[in-house]
Amino acid sequence: MQAELAGSVRGPTFAELTARMELDFELARARSTPAALLRVEVERLERFAPEQKRRVLAAIGRHLAELAPAGGLVAACEGAELVVLLRESGVEQAEALARSWIAAARKLQVEGETAPVRASLAIGVAATRAGLDAYFETLHAVAREGLDVARSNGGECCVHSELYEFHQRKVERTKGPRAPVAPPVKPAAAAHAPSAASAAPVTQAAVATRPVPSSIAPAPTTAFPPGLGLA
Repeated sequence: MQAELAGSVRGPTFAELTARMELDFELARARSTPAALLRVEVERLERFAPEQKRRVLAAIGRHLAELAPAGGLVAACEGAELVVLLRESGVEQAEALARSWIAAARKLQVEGETAPVRASLAIGVAATRAGLDAYFETLHAVAREGLDVARSNGGECCVHSELYEFHQRKVERTKGPRAPVAPPVKPAAAAHAPSAASAAPVTQAAVATRPVPSSIAPAPTTAFPPGLGLA
């Protein structure tokens, strides 16, 4: 997790982690697996002193790690706001995690504190859905809108606005419709066993097309070059 969220002195930047989230989202799209996005605000975080704020964020991050789904997650922190991408999670799993996280934050066990500390989380939820080939920016906009509604409702709740088509159209006015994902290429059945000379290229092709687990995919450290397709 990011340095401020995990309570460490070093770590990747917010921009690097959000770029990693977009890469994971595009990989999920290519594999036709779900993904969900949470936008979170730790309300009234400014009431804590700087060092106590760091420890509170670290405790919130530990709870998130304990609640992480089987597919894993990527989390980034910027000030009092967090962004979390949940791999292989639909909207139901995302909402269940958000509610559990809100409940856990009410009784934080914070390093150096003798009594539990209460933190209030407001969370907006978004997720991939059938019938809509959404942009990553669309999920961000839906989750941001949910967060705004959660704030206006007094916090300590999660909201899923579901206005995907509205935000998708806004993104498409700038980026155009999404190009369809190419179906996987089915290898032709070989009439005979490959010769020794052709064995190496065949093996290399199989490795190249095998999905790379996101847990070992390198986190990007710079912006992607213009025009590079993440998938």
